[in-house]
Amino acid sequence: MKAVLYVRKSTDNRQVYSLEAQKKSLYDFTAANGYEVIDCIEEVASGSDDDRKGLQMAMDLAALHSASLIVLRIDRLGRKLSKLAQLLEQKRVPIVCAETGEGVSPVVLGMLAVVSDYERQLISVRTKAGLERAKARGVVLGNPNIQSMSEKGAAATKALADKSARAWGPILETLFSSSGETWSGLARKLNEMGMKSPRGKKWSRQTCKATLERWRSLNEEN
Repeated sequence: MKAVLYVRKSTDNRQVYSLEAQKKSLYDFTAANGYEVIDCIEEVASGSDDDRKGLQMAMDLAALHSASLIVLRIDRLGRKLSKLAQLLEQKRVPIVCAETGEGVSPVVLGMLAVVSDYERQLISVRTKAGLERAKARGVVLGNPNIQSMSEKGAAATKALADKSARAWGPILETLFSSSGETWSGLARKLNEMGMKSPRGKKWSRQTCKATLERWRSLNEEN
């Protein structure tokens, strides 16, 4: 089996996934699974940028060698749902996420794409919330209407929480109903599948319960 590796670091200096750390994880993964690495393409770019030359080069190189494109996790491909959906639906190059492993259902990758898009929006909301807190401390940032912005920020946070519940609710309901698991058991199952919670962390019984209950509440309101 052949593989082209793609590693991406955000233009944000606070980015957790360094290029070297990603490369080490990917080379360990390919060695353990018998891949012949053709090349490793590195890129520093925002995950919301749809026009990334490095990603296109990696895709073209993989297609040329009939190889798989391997990334550490789905959000290294990008964070916009529209772009991720396009990449997952194309048939030219198989895509493998090292953290979830080989042979993962496209449905699961699709769910992870939804989560990645949600995280992208959450980052934006947290940035705005940070600016609001700075203003509340007296830092002059150019807009004195703190109360209005705070209300808008709270509304945006609620909207994202509702969106996350709508994305994960049906999945959690199906797993909860069909498996007969406890909340803790359900969280353990999701973590074993390599799925991240809406906040990008491991699932807990509280997160599972709160997300599913929020989705049920939204359905009742409708």
